[in-house]
Amino acid sequence: MPLLSFIPRPARYAMSAGLNWLVDFLVFVAIFQTTGIPLGVFIARVCGGAFSFVTHRWFSFDRTGKPTRREMIGFACLWIVNYAAVTLLLMLLPGGTDLWVVAAKFSVEVLVFAANYLFLKRLFVPSLATPR
Repeated sequence: MPLLSFIPRPARYAMSAGLNWLVDFLVFVAIFQTTGIPLGVFIARVCGGAFSFVTHRWFSFDRTGKPTRREMIGFACLWIVNYAAVTLLLMLLPGGTDLWVVAAKFSVEVLVFAANYLFLKRLFVPSLATPR
């Protein structure tokens, strides 16, 4: 990835997160009417999560080689927290039309964006977790 190292890490994260979010969002929009919200979010998160682990690890945070146990467990924990938060918020918000559900999903995803960056930065770049 040396060719892309001139792009600042937050910008790489934003690009990667945008692609990951698009995978998650498109899967959700395609299936939630059939599966319902909880299962639709679950399936979309599995698809987006697998894509996200690879792109964030490699593109956003310059990690290569075999993932560590710490990375896999940390990412799985983040996935569970995100799934629970998005599903709970979508279920608690007053519903209406399908368009409303899609707009609510978009809004909820924006809320978790920054928190995910802070967590993933510390997960994939352990040296950033301890102040110098």
